[in-house]
Parts: sequence; C-alpha cells; structure tokens
Amino acid sequence: MCLIIGITVLLIGMSVTPSTGINLVKQSTKATLDGNTLYVGCLGPGCYSKIQDAVDDASDGDTVFVYDDSSPYIENIIINKTINLIGENRDTTVIDGNGSGDVIHLDIDGVYISGFTLQNDVVKKIRRKVEGGIRESS
Repeated sequence: MCLIIGITVLLIGMSVTPSTGINLVKQSTKATLDGNTLYVGCLGPGCYSKIQDAVDDASDGDTVFVYDDSSPYIENIIINKTINLIGENRDTTVIDGNGSGDVIHLDIDGVYISGFTLQNDVVKKIRRKVEGGIRESS
C-alpha cells in the first residue's frame, strides 16, 4: 500500500458529510478553461457515459464536465494529465468507488477537481503519487 506523505492544499479542499462521504469544494484557485470541454452523463452524440472514458480522451488543459443526471457514477478514476474535472453539483454528482480502490487516483500535478461527492473507497478518497494538490480534512 502506498504511503501518502505531505499532501497539501493547492487546488481543492475536502469536507466530510455524514451521509454522502466526501464533498469536493472549490478553493480559491479557479479552473482554467484553455482547452475543449468533454461532457459526461448527458444524452446525444459526443456525450460520454463514463467519467474515465472522457478523462482518457481529454488532453492537457481540457475540462471534463460531469452532469448529475446519471449519478452515481460507479468508477475508480485515474487522472494522468492536467485537466479540470468539474461536477454539476457537489451534493448530487456522486462518484462511488464501490469499495474497490481509490475513487480518484492522481498521477500528475495541476489537476483541478470541483463539484463532487466521493464515496465508498478502500482507504482514501483521492490518492496522489506526486506531492501537492489535495488535502483531506474532516
């Protein structure tokens, strides 16, 4: 099991809620919208049904916007590029790790995450291999 040391607040903060797990909330840093926007959970052409599929197709600087209509998303997401991952509503856009690993695993700095409730992971809601970026607080 990886040992997480020195996780600091850089881009987001987190708070625990009794019934829904962890809510990600925006800190003072604003998302940069330099790239394209990929949409998850909507209907129609070009819309993704899984967050990981949109993350895989995104490029550095892109935004993955996740609608709450298809929530909860039962996924374990790995992010290895500098993107913005934005949920429609932090109370209703839920990513559920199904108890099978980290809900979100970040392999890179410069990821902006906001607007989600994360629940049902094994150890941590978000795990980083690199320093900085995320802090879990209760």
